[in-house]
Amino acid sequence: MDADVARRYHSFAAWTAGSSPLYAAWAEGVARDAELTDRIGRLSEREGQPNLVFAAARWVGCGLDPFPR
Repeated sequence: MDADVARRYHSFAAWTAGSSPLYAAWAEGVARDAELTDRIGRLSEREGQPNLVFAAARWVGCGLDPFPR
């Protein structure tokens, strides 16, 4: 598990909990998933930003389902 990515996504979850419960839940899910944090850790810090990762997921067709769907 990439601990830096996990911390970044936990922080994002706390920051967005009031404005975007879905993204907050996704961020918590990612933060707890070793495979996802490792994959995101291979991206540049800019590319691995939660808002960009989630926007890209939505762009390629990810629905508004709760994590881990």
